[in-house]
Amino acid sequence: MFGPHTAKLLRAALGTGIDARASRDAGSYLCNYLSWRAIEAVDADDGPRLAAFVHIPPLARGGAARRKGLSRITLEELVDAGEAMLLEMVRLARGQQREQRACTRIRMRLASCATDRTVERPGPSLRSRSDRCTHQH
Repeated sequence: MFGPHTAKLLRAALGTGIDARASRDAGSYLCNYLSWRAIEAVDADDGPRLAAFVHIPPLARGGAARRKGLSRITLEELVDAGEAMLLEMVRLARGQQREQRACTRIRMRLASCATDRTVERPGPSLRSRSDRCTHQH
């Protein structure tokens, strides 16, 4: 699976009762291209922190997905699963924003401590502080 958020998105979809599965195969040509471009975007310094590729089965004219040997998925079921996954992505993105703000506050506090320590009294390295941010910056 691609990233820790994949399992959470899968749980959100499964919670709607839809038959969903995680896969490392996005298919071929355009789907595969889009999947890998999303992964590359997340790896870029200025890219989004989260990205997901969701393969949606084609719908038949009557509004049900065509799947060999399985029950048909209705458009309403697909919309419900998509909505659940989008809400989960929003929750995950908000969590990452809170983490980033906390890391920024910690970095500012540590920078202030470093300034205080170098001007007034040399002290132990800030790297040994237990409250330093452990996230990649």
